[in-house]
Amino acid sequence: MFKLEDLIVACSTVIAPPQQVGADKRRDAEEYLLEFRRKASIQDCGDILRNCQDAGVRFQAAVSLKSAFARESVELTSEALIQLALDLLQLIEKSDCSAQVREQLVMIVAIAVKRNSGQNNDSKGLQIVQQKVQEFASSSQPQGQVLAASLICAVVQEYSGTGKSSVIGLSIEGHQKAKKYYENHCLSDNFTLVMKFLGHLIENPQGVQNFMMVKKFLEIGYLILSWRFAHGKASRISLMREDKTVDVMFNPPDSWKGIVTSGDFLKVWFASHGIVRRSPELGSISASCIQQICSMKGSCLHEHETEAQWAASMIELFRGNLPNWMPAQSTGLSHAFKHFIENRSVHIWMMIESYFPPFLSCLA
Repeated sequence: MFKLEDLIVACSTVIAPPQQVGADKRRDAEEYLLEFRRKASIQDCGDILRNCQDAGVRFQAAVSLKSAFARESVELTSEALIQLALDLLQLIEKSDCSAQVREQLVMIVAIAVKRNSGQNNDSKGLQIVQQKVQEFASSSQPQGQVLAASLICAVVQEYSGTGKSSVIGLSIEGHQKAKKYYENHCLSDNFTLVMKFLGHLIENPQGVQNFMMVKKFLEIGYLILSWRFAHGKASRISLMREDKTVDVMFNPPDSWKGIVTSGDFLKVWFASHGIVRRSPELGSISASCIQQICSMKGSCLHEHETEAQWAASMIELFRGNLPNWMPAQSTGLSHAFKHFIENRSVHIWMMIESYFPPFLSCLA
């Protein structure tokens, strides 16, 4: 139905300067590409991505593939969804895959494995992606690490429900079922991977020059620190009652206690913030991560002694770092102080009363 030659002409026409292409011809080309996006099948888009070298056409095929998936996903079997994810993973690994095309394909991989686990109760696709993430992350090449970060970011967005396409074709129950599985089996592993990356950044501060990779890992960290954990049995009603406009506190389950109460947990986030804070964009994301950490409460801190020790460690880190951060970071960290103070009970402050006056003095 759609000829490759016509797509190449249409793509070149829409980006041609006005003196070379008339308004009517440009409009016809735009209509042709819109028609392609509305009607192209998954097979059509896949064939173009595998065989065409034109950058514009490849991008149109990648964008259209996402639309085609929304139309055809109901009819796809578990095997077909897994095969689609595998095919796309092969494409994004190729050196000739542009960043724009790769970004689209990574999102579709995440949508496909989420759809498979929510609709078919099949986690095989997700397991394949997780294996690929580990493979990319262990690569000595920065490109591989960027791919790992891109995959994790897309998957976390889809399973959390924050992605725009996270409920494509899925019932609320299907979405919640998929989210619960990912939360129980993959989320902590991916968070640990973020921590390892930040630890490596602390050891090699010059790594901050790889802006996109650092940004991706910080964004993943924020997504996970803002995760709405399903405490208890997930239900349709609880999901519908979630208010997405209200900031969610970091409330990890008890199984995360070993991660979030370890001595390195807070040090990694504070030390990495000291490295990235000079970049306004990276510093803002990092400050948001610290804000979420300051809001932590729940079963991981249900023992008063554990929470008191955690709060004391937090104060020591603030006292040691704030003189270097202020005043440039005062706006970004003001909410962090607010969450930290409000989420600790009076009993906790009484247990560490000797820490409180120096903390207030530091803020002043």
